[in-house]
Amino acid sequence: IVDSGATHHMTGNPKLFHEYKLSSGRERVSLANGSSTSVAEEGSLSLLDKFHVRGALHVPQLPLNLLSVSKLTKELNCELIFSATRCILQDLATGKRIGIGLASNGLYRLLIRVATTLMAAISKTEKRREDCLQSFLYWHERLGHLPFGILKQLFPDLCSALNLSLISCDVCQFAKHVRASYPISTSCVNEVFSLVHSDVWEASGIHTRQGFQHFITFIEDFSRTTFVYLLKDHSEVPHIIETFILLVQTQCGRTVKTFRSDNAREYMCQSVEEFLQKRGIVHETSCSYTPPQNGVAEKKNRQLLNVTRALLFQRNLPKHYWGDAVLTSAYLINRMPSRVLKGRTPHSLLLGSRQPFPLPPRVFGCVCFIHDHSPNVKKLDPRSIKGVFVGYFPTQKGYRCLDPTTGRVYITRDVTFLEHASYFCENPLQGEKSVVREEQEIQFTDFLDYKKEEPLTTIDVPEKEEGCGTGTEKEGHRMFGQVYSRRDARTGELTCGARSTSNPNAIPSLDEPSPTLKTQDEVEKENEDLPIALRKGVRSCTQHPIGNFVSYSRFSKDYKCFVSSLSLAVIPRTVAESQSDSKWVDAMKEEMEALKFEKEHDMG
Repeated sequence: IVDSGATHHMTGNPKLFHEYKLSSGRERVSLANGSSTSVAEEGSLSLLDKFHVRGALHVPQLPLNLLSVSKLTKELNCELIFSATRCILQDLATGKRIGIGLASNGLYRLLIRVATTLMAAISKTEKRREDCLQSFLYWHERLGHLPFGILKQLFPDLCSALNLSLISCDVCQFAKHVRASYPISTSCVNEVFSLVHSDVWEASGIHTRQGFQHFITFIEDFSRTTFVYLLKDHSEVPHIIETFILLVQTQCGRTVKTFRSDNAREYMCQSVEEFLQKRGIVHETSCSYTPPQNGVAEKKNRQLLNVTRALLFQRNLPKHYWGDAVLTSAYLINRMPSRVLKGRTPHSLLLGSRQPFPLPPRVFGCVCFIHDHSPNVKKLDPRSIKGVFVGYFPTQKGYRCLDPTTGRVYITRDVTFLEHASYFCENPLQGEKSVVREEQEIQFTDFLDYKKEEPLTTIDVPEKEEGCGTGTEKEGHRMFGQVYSRRDARTGELTCGARSTSNPNAIPSLDEPSPTLKTQDEVEKENEDLPIALRKGVRSCTQHPIGNFVSYSRFSKDYKCFVSSLSLAVIPRTVAESQSDSKWVDAMKEEMEALKFEKEHDMG
């Protein structure tokens, strides 16, 4: 029986239950005659051993099977239409009729056949809800984690089958959680660019890939359109202000009448004041330590950072990508409906009917494959490059995609996106750590002459068995950069004599093309008395030692003697050493006589 007064599905037959749990005994059901009875069990009802109704109650003294109207309408997303002879169940989303109950003795009875149809409709509805939820969450990520209420306005058909109060997003909680909000300002000017708000976001401590560490925002008060410029230093603020005002005059044909900011030093400098005064622009500033007076710019910065954090968190991007995320946030916010603008978008108020999205929006930070247009691509080479989607470009109809291995940015339409995949491995949201892939993915390794080795960490590079050069074969197999560390002096079997000999001032033989090799035992015995600084190992990253290429063998005999005499000449370091050599004593006497003669000549 279809009962509009029942709050739950109920039955008195325990054999209909597929699974159940015993009630506490405190739950009671009020009957139509005013009495009440206890609930024995709660579980799912079995219909024809195939379909199940959940949340049903077992009431032992109930002689009938009751189907709750409120439960049916919620589970099936349908409405019931009652007439004198029947009741009709109609799907709200599609408008199709999914069941009919006939009136009998003043009651509307749902036949077993109709109940079977309803149970099948419930399973189809659940599958449709899952598909709608997945699509809903994708659009939530594509549009910069837009609030659910605004998404419902944009996609009413998609949200008709969803209960938004039961959907949550952990990324939004991490990125947008706040203590309290300022009251919304309802004051607004009536002309575009009559009032512009501005604020500078202070240093984050993390530089972007291009070296930026601040950004400045300009908010047009009438349309609430946001303009963002990245800064490397606060000294760039006066130039950026001039650039923005000239852009407004040239592209929009408007003149800024009032410029509002806080009283920070970069806004109060002489160059900014003179520029605004020459153009008749009134500069309004907030009082010291009173950020709510510049509330429009402060709240816009908070909104930008909320979306920026969400974009970084959703695909585990490192923090130095915040510059790309901020620019993408401003791009998306300008094209989304605003509560302050009563559901309209800043883009439509400023630029009219111009197309807001020249290209379909994509999930920021997802994996993308960029078509390789290089003329050097061979027939068997890969046709695409694996990269990361990092935003849109304002003056070109193309996506901005970054190849992290080379740092090159591509602006192109020839891209394939994997919106569910992240290029970077999963990272804890509470405090970022350095991210190193355990297994570096190499594209199309079957076509490339590389070997995939252990994860890239700090490694020791041993010397070759012959000569003084390092092993380069191991380097050739690594696709990515190496990190060298200081090698222990005991690891090599043979060590270059020129670098490890106990006498650092030893003179190489003039007839030998290269230094001689000594065994490890001989080297250790000679190095026992050396200081620690000289006994430590050397960096084994020289592939071409100079001793293998410099030789005295081709010098003439006279020139060899000359070079040898230069090398054998010893310069004394103390007065005692110089006095022990007769040649140095004669040289000093000659120099003293010359100085004495020069002094007497000047006096005469």
